[in-house]
Amino acid sequence: MVTVLNFLGIRVVAQGAQEIIPAVTGWPIWIIVLFTLFILAFVEEVLFRFPLFFVALIVFGKKWPLSVNLWSIVILSAIFGYLHGNWINIFIQGVIGVLLSFAFLKGGALALRPGKGLLISTTAHFLYNAAVMVLPFIL
Repeated sequence: MVTVLNFLGIRVVAQGAQEIIPAVTGWPIWIIVLFTLFILAFVEEVLFRFPLFFVALIVFGKKWPLSVNLWSIVILSAIFGYLHGNWINIFIQGVIGVLLSFAFLKGGALALRPGKGLLISTTAHFLYNAAVMVLPFIL
């Protein structure tokens, strides 16, 4: 197609997202990538950690059994992992989901401070996402 357009005298210049996005927004690509990773981490944390907290709070009140936490964490983490790809991801991202759930609960949700727990789990999630995105370029 490019050859046909060149033959007709139409110059085709391929530009990737790395050139187009900064031109449109005026921001460097690394800031856009970090912002996107943070937003994704925040949305996933709200979708997968808050239900654990609010359902348990509604059903059990201010104190809920440890077994509820564990089952909720396992179920939500399995869903979290599966939605990241396939059955293999249930284990890979599922383990990360378990760790993020514990960060959410220990970070503040168990003390009825879900905002603090969300901040801690979102930060951990963001750092994980950033590491996964950066490490392939370093290694």
